[in-house]
Amino acid sequence: MLIVIYKNGNIYVGRKEFYLNSESNTIKVGDNVSNLYDVSTIIVGNRTIYGDPMETF
Repeated sequence: MLIVIYKNGNIYVGRKEFYLNSESNTIKVGDNVSNLYDVSTIIVGNRTIYGDPMETF
């Protein structure tokens, strides 16, 4: 399970593959590419891989 919480309040919950690009600071989920500066938290399974899990709640 993939959960991406964006700073603008949008939330993606699903099972799509995602790619993190550290060179361009982007995340690609499906066909959607976003700057990591626009992302608050990324949770995969039961692990937070980006951001602060407490910020989510």
